[in-house]
Amino acid sequence: MKKILSIITAVTLCFSSFAAFNAGAAALAPVDSFTAENKTADSGNCGVSVKWSYSNGKLSFSGSGAMSSWETASATPWYKYSSQITSVEIEQGITNVGAASLANVQNLGSIYIPDSVTKIEFGAFDSCKSLRSIDLPAKVATIGRNAFRSCSSLTSVTIRNTNCYIVGGNDTICNSSTNGRSTFNGTISGYNNSTAQTYATECGYRFVSLGNAPASTTTTTKATTTTTKKTTTTTKTTTTTTKVTTTTTRRTTTSTTTSKPVTTTTNVRPQPPENKDSFETVKDGMLTYRVYKDHAELEKCERFMWGELNIPSEKNGVPVTVICEGALRDRMMITGAVLPENVHTIAANAFSNSGCKKVTIYDPSCSIADNCGIKCQIAGYDGSTAQSYAQKKGLEFISMGPAPSHGPVSDLVPGDSNCDKFVDLADAVLIMQAYSNPNKYGLNGYDSAHITEKGAKNGDVDGGGNGITPKDAVAIQRYLLGVISEL
Repeated sequence: MKKILSIITAVTLCFSSFAAFNAGAAALAPVDSFTAENKTADSGNCGVSVKWSYSNGKLSFSGSGAMSSWETASATPWYKYSSQITSVEIEQGITNVGAASLANVQNLGSIYIPDSVTKIEFGAFDSCKSLRSIDLPAKVATIGRNAFRSCSSLTSVTIRNTNCYIVGGNDTICNSSTNGRSTFNGTISGYNNSTAQTYATECGYRFVSLGNAPASTTTTTKATTTTTKKTTTTTKTTTTTTKVTTTTTRRTTTSTTTSKPVTTTTNVRPQPPENKDSFETVKDGMLTYRVYKDHAELEKCERFMWGELNIPSEKNGVPVTVICEGALRDRMMITGAVLPENVHTIAANAFSNSGCKKVTIYDPSCSIADNCGIKCQIAGYDGSTAQSYAQKKGLEFISMGPAPSHGPVSDLVPGDSNCDKFVDLADAVLIMQAYSNPNKYGLNGYDSAHITEKGAKNGDVDGGGNGITPKDAVAIQRYLLGVISEL
């Protein structure tokens, strides 16, 4: 018996010594599993022509064109180094800072943005706790929603584009954001009468003026013009046909014309060249658009919008082609969306956390961001990008058959009698008003809210084809109550 006890005791002591040795070894091992990786270089692709590389605390982006975007910071390929990154270099030629690309990089104190960058995407610098300042060059035309949210050390944001589009409200630039309340103790710097000044004023932030925006041309009161054949001096008008040199007491400007003569009148400031990135913000009901010269983009919809959203094929005479970043984000009351054929781009987070049960995409080649947020049933044509996206994400796909060879589908919306792009009780009310009081609400009614020809076509849903009647109003109410599934 004593012999057995001695054996057991010896075995116990051996295991105890082995465990103690392992514990000691563990104490000597690196606590952070990424410490060893931090000593070696790592790299990869993050865009069609953009590459990333990491080495010894520095994250670099090289190449040209657009950087990829991600739905969350943890999805970025360099996320495992995020706590080690202390500096970031973006090479000239890259056109954006991708969504969530630098979010939660805790030790990044500052960063230089090259003037090739035109857009700071959604949440690009979200929760960069050590970031102290940022200077955005004049070509940055868009700052995405939550781009600089919860940057607790941020004290200065300089925006040099006078027309920079700043998506969202206080959350986009703030030191903290808790329970819907955002605070910012720093300053927004920009030119007088710029969108930066408007944003700062609306958010209650301190604005520091950089003065008036730099003039792109010069105004003179007297000019001397020299051509290859003769010299003409005038105090009012100068006409040139070849190479012209204009001299004032302060500076000399040289310009060349290649076709017809150019006439310049003194005391009138020439118009600056057209900015292809400029747009007009147009609010239509509960939808807001960015209308450019040749196309329009759906920017956002109001939070309490509900029902199925039918995107119009055009706005202010130009086609609607883009669903912008975060346009329908968190719109839980939207049950579905129909995108006409000329909508060829669905941006990052466009549908994130929306209430959509079905999204119909009519453009067979629509560019759909991998992180657009669509997580519901998708309808589209066979072989379309909509089908590819659905298969990749494991979503149900409803085939609409082969893509047609004709033009865009009709933008008529069954039931939408007031043409506000969605169906609700107000449509049934307008139908009853137009039917019972046509002088005021009929096709030629004097009230500004009278039904239109398109609204009458939308409202004729009872199947009779005899124009709007009370039966159409009843049908819309039955649809809203879920008694019938479609109009």
